[in-house]
Amino acid sequence: MSVLISLIINFICGIIVVFWHEFPKNIVEHYLLQIMYRGKLKLRNPLTYIDPIGMIMFTFSVVGIGWQRPYKYNTERFKLKGEGGIVIALVGQLASLLLVFALLPVIAYMFVNEVNIYLLQFVSTLAKFSFALFLVNLIPIEGFDMTLIVNAFSYKARKTLEANQPYLKLFFVVLIVTRAIPRLSLYILEPLYRFIM
Repeated sequence: MSVLISLIINFICGIIVVFWHEFPKNIVEHYLLQIMYRGKLKLRNPLTYIDPIGMIMFTFSVVGIGWQRPYKYNTERFKLKGEGGIVIALVGQLASLLLVFALLPVIAYMFVNEVNIYLLQFVSTLAKFSFALFLVNLIPIEGFDMTLIVNAFSYKARKTLEANQPYLKLFFVVLIVTRAIPRLSLYILEPLYRFIM
C-alpha cells in the first residue's frame, strides 16, 4: 500500500511541477506578443505540458528526475524577437526555484512538528522534483529552457548547439543513468534544509 501511495504522490507532484514551470510562460508569452497578435489571454490546456516519458520518470522515480514537453511559441510575433525566448525560459526556471524556496520552510516546519508522513513526503517530493526540473532545464538540449536562451544570443551559437545535439543527448543519458541530477539536487538542498531547521 505504501508503494502505491508513493507512486500516486510522485505522479501528482510530477504534474504540479511541470504545470508550475510551464504555466507562467503562457502568461508572459501573451504580454510579449505584438498588439496585433495579442487578443484575449488564452490559457493552454495543462495536459499539453505533459511529456509521457518525463511523467513516467517522475511517477516511478526511476532516476529521480523527469521533464516537461517543450513550450512552443513563435518569436516572430514578439515585440522583442530574440529576447522574448530568453524571458520565457527564465520565467519557467524562476518559477521552479520559487516553488522550491517557498516549500523549504514548510518542510522544516512539518518535520519539526511531526505531521502526517505522507503529507511530508508529498511536500518534500514537490520540492525535490521542482529543483530537478530546474537542473534538467539547464542542459542545452532541444526543448529545454537553456536552448531557448542560447538560441536567442546568435545564429552561430544556435548552429553550434544544433550540431552538438547528439553529444548533448548522450551526455543527458549519462546523467540519467548515473543519477547525477538527483545527487546534485540533494547536495544543494540538504544544506538548505539544515540551515532552515
